[in-house]
Amino acid sequence: MEEGLKAMGFPELHIFQPSILTGPRSEKQLGERIGIAVMSAIAALLPDKYKPMPTMCWRRPRSTASAPPGGTQCIPASIRGLAGA
Repeated sequence: MEEGLKAMGFPELHIFQPSILTGPRSEKQLGERIGIAVMSAIAALLPDKYKPMPTMCWRRPRSTASAPPGGTQCIPASIRGLAGA
């Protein structure tokens, strides 16, 4: 999917790759809730890029993202540091 988006030639493209996001949801999905519970329980054992991230922390890097003109910026889950999470 990412390669297809890159091929479309957008002037700027930001691809965000967060870990599992926690926080309020409008939809209730059992599998997602179980995944969040398990990931949260073992978060201390996980590398930063796999730790759950609160949705509110994720908004900051999205709102301040910038790529060079004609460039693509891929933002992995390690964005936690920039998000202050």
